[in-house]
Amino acid sequence: MADPQTGVFWLLAAWVVVTASGVVFSRNIVHSALYLFLTLIGVAGIFLLLRAEFLAAVQLLLYAGAVAVLIVFAVMLVQREEMRRSNPASSTLVPGAVVSLLLFFSMLLLATRQVLVAASAIQEDQLWLLAQAFLESHILAFELSALLLLVAVVGVVLLAGGRGEDK
Repeated sequence: MADPQTGVFWLLAAWVVVTASGVVFSRNIVHSALYLFLTLIGVAGIFLLLRAEFLAAVQLLLYAGAVAVLIVFAVMLVQREEMRRSNPASSTLVPGAVVSLLLFFSMLLLATRQVLVAASAIQEDQLWLLAQAFLESHILAFELSALLLLVAVVGVVLLAGGRGEDK
């Protein structure tokens, strides 16, 4: 019988492929954004299987949490027309599908030829070392990036709120 971790990986991989296809092929842009949210959650699960807890946490907090919510709010703030016409069919569907398949098969070929690093080589306290680096020696850069994100959020709110009828 196969390893249970392998079965979970294939389930998560199928989840990511199906939801990513939903992002691309959905005719409603809000549904595409929600499929993106589900795709990012599946990628976080794959990071957990790879024992990359920090990347999984970043994936959930930043991408699945913040970015997906911001995309939904931006679409709902900007979109004023009929939602069904918000994501028109692309004229480059066939060339895009061909390029995607070529990329998929080239990645599959590379993946079958590479030797994977053993999971035992991963240090158990990598997350602790990364947290120490952020909060001790790189605290200024960490705080400046938080300030930059705050300024970006305030700017988006001002731009979105400044489009009223009083102008």
